Amino acid sequence: MTGMLSPLKTLLVAIPLFQLLILPAFAAPTRILCVGDSLTATSPGYRGPLYQSLRDGGYDVEFVGPSKDKAADGGQLDHAGHGGFTIGPGPSKADEWSNGRGNIHANIESYLKTDPQIVLLLIGTNEFFTIGDLQPELQLNRDGPVRLAALVDRIRELKPKVRIFVGSVMPVNWSKDFANGFNAALPALLKDKPNVRFIDTGKLAGFETGDWSGDGLHPSESGYRKLAGVWFDALKEELTADPVAKAAREAEAKKRVADAAALANRERGEVTPIWDFTKNPPSYAYMAWEPLSKSGASTPDGWKVNATPDGGLGMVFGEPLDLKNATHLVLHVKAEEGASSEVFVKLICADGERSFKIPSVSISREIKLVLLPFAEADGSGNLAQVKQIQFQGNFNKYQKFAYTLNRLEAEVLKPTN
Repeated sequence: MTGMLSPLKTLLVAIPLFQLLILPAFAAPTRILCVGDSLTATSPGYRGPLYQSLRDGGYDVEFVGPSKDKAADGGQLDHAGHGGFTIGPGPSKADEWSNGRGNIHANIESYLKTDPQIVLLLIGTNEFFTIGDLQPELQLNRDGPVRLAALVDRIRELKPKVRIFVGSVMPVNWSKDFANGFNAALPALLKDKPNVRFIDTGKLAGFETGDWSGDGLHPSESGYRKLAGVWFDALKEELTADPVAKAAREAEAKKRVADAAALANRERGEVTPIWDFTKNPPSYAYMAWEPLSKSGASTPDGWKVNATPDGGLGMVFGEPLDLKNATHLVLHVKAEEGASSEVFVKLICADGERSFKIPSVSISREIKLVLLPFAEADGSGNLAQVKQIQFQGNFNKYQKFAYTLNRLEAEVLKPTN
């Protein structure tokens, strides 16, 4: 209509020009690219707790990279981690599953297209495992650090302003001297490079017994949290926290604690028992497509699953369950030491599926209730005809599916005042 100002024009007319010049800009999140091998690829690995620490500290960040992933709060947790990759250049066993590009050097240009401002580079472990006779002239403690420094130079050439944090090769459980020579050579090779910092991740993390997973090479959950702490201490020296955002996160955390307490102490609604694992084993279970009897067991507090690389269990019902009136599926579950796999819960219905994804960080170390709202389940299966329920992990050899499932229930939650 003529003769009327749009809301935006009204705002511009109401604010003098000199005030427009000092209106605050909305700062974009700092873009962090995590580059490396399976120590970076593992989800949530170190990226999950690092992201959480940064967000809780009031730092506005997002993790970028070609491999997509999500944090527990739905935030961006992408990365450029690839199991088995070496520094490069040159052949490695990882070429077999990467179209001949099984090293970071061969891929770094494509990784940097995600436009990071900070690169966390943790690579070098696989030089000791996946090269072997493919490069007989390679002397690891001499040539490995030189190659890593050259990779840093390539990143700087492609993206001169990016800040690069270079981690040392992490320790392994069976050798306290693993990669010592390699790591000792790195600081001198990196010290004069602009915007580059060497972070002695292996030493600063202070790994102890229990900080490795069963293979002695990959960290356990506690190990990844320690590694995340090292990266966090380095990053907070470079980033500026927003005190308002930090206060908001602290308020959120307090609310989560209060909500959890209220949930535990609430008057429960109408509950339909589904399965009690303290009395009955699952109908079936597996570990990497083998019977789970090798790694699962009935314990006083439920059915304990301890499967690497992947596993799951299922409950098959003689007569289909009618859960159409329930509001939530309720799991009484806890995470065991080293649990890092996300949990997928599937309801196999007569005409389709309903499914939930639960990040490992959302499951406590004590038996607690995890409530899954049916309204938020993926899929469209008819809840009046639930034939079986599956509880399973990622098909990822770098994650551990280690949980104790106590009971399954359906509940009609009472509205809270």
